[in-house]
Amino acid sequence: MTDSTLLAIVRGLAYVAIGAGAAGMLYTMPFLWSGQMEDLVGAGFPFVGASIVLVGGLIAMALTLRSEATPREEPVVERRQLARETAQLMEARKALEAARERIEFEERATRANIRRSE
Repeated sequence: MTDSTLLAIVRGLAYVAIGAGAAGMLYTMPFLWSGQMEDLVGAGFPFVGASIVLVGGLIAMALTLRSEATPREEPVVERRQLARETAQLMEARKALEAARERIEFEERATRANIRRSE
């Protein structure tokens, strides 16, 4: 299955979900105007469920339209390039650790000199 076929299937299911949600909401609408509590509860929950299905269809459609508008390109990274970058990062980390140790040593030496001078 290609990506375009899968997107067409998802878009079709999104249309079905939007239609089913709208139909469910319209079907339960007359019962929401009833004065009996049983009708309100019996129609309220399906109305909310139908609205969730409708919104799910809208979200699915929006995502499929966005994926068609901006095609994704898979980044290709070679192992050698990744190994080089990892080695560079490790060297930079070691240099930072060495610099931090030097700074801590200098701070201790400065504190010791200040204590001696007092």
